[in-house]
Amino acid sequence: MKRRIGMAFILALALLFQTTFFYDFFSALGSFRGLGFLKGHTLDLVLLLLVYLSLHRTLWTALIWASLISLCCDGMGHAWRGGQTLSYLSIAMLLSFGRQYMMLRTFVARAFFFIAITAIDAVLQFYWGSFFERGLFFWGGMTMDVMVQAAINMSVATLFVTTLLEFDYWAKGYRFSEVNVVFSDGRRHGIKTF
Repeated sequence: MKRRIGMAFILALALLFQTTFFYDFFSALGSFRGLGFLKGHTLDLVLLLLVYLSLHRTLWTALIWASLISLCCDGMGHAWRGGQTLSYLSIAMLLSFGRQYMMLRTFVARAFFFIAITAIDAVLQFYWGSFFERGLFFWGGMTMDVMVQAAINMSVATLFVTTLLEFDYWAKGYRFSEVNVVFSDGRRHGIKTF
C-alpha cells in the first residue's frame, strides 16, 4: 500500500512539474538565439514513470497505472481525447510483454530505448488523437519535434529511473530479483544497467 500511495504522489508531482516548471524552463531556454526549437517542449516525466511501472510491475498493474496516468493527464487538458490513453495502454502492453527479452546494459542501449519509446508514444498519440478528433494525421515537422523530445527525455531518464528504484527499495524493503527487472542498480545478482 505504501508503494501505491507513493507512486500516486510521484505521479502528481511529475504532472505538476511537467506542466508548470519544465514547460516554462524550456520555453525560457527557447527564447535564446539558436535554441528556438526548445519552445513548446517539456520533460515528459509521466512517460518515464509509465515506462518504469510497465517494466517493474505485472501486466495488469501496468495497464491500471497506464489508465490512471492517462486519466490524470486528460484531466489536466494535456492531450487529445483518447489519443494519450490508447498510446499509454499500448506502451504498457508492449513493455510488459517485451521486458523479458530486453536487457539494457549500456548507455547507448538505454539511449536508443528511450528514443524509441518517445517516438512510439508520439506516433501513437498523433495517430489515435487525429482518429478520434476526426482530423488529419500530418507528419510535416513532427520528426524534429519528436527527436528533440526524445533527447530531453533521454537526458534525465537514468536519474529518474534510479530515483524510482530507490523509492521502491525504501517502500518494499528489498531489491528486485533478476528475473523481473530490466532496469536495476547492480546490487543484486550482479545486474549493471542503471
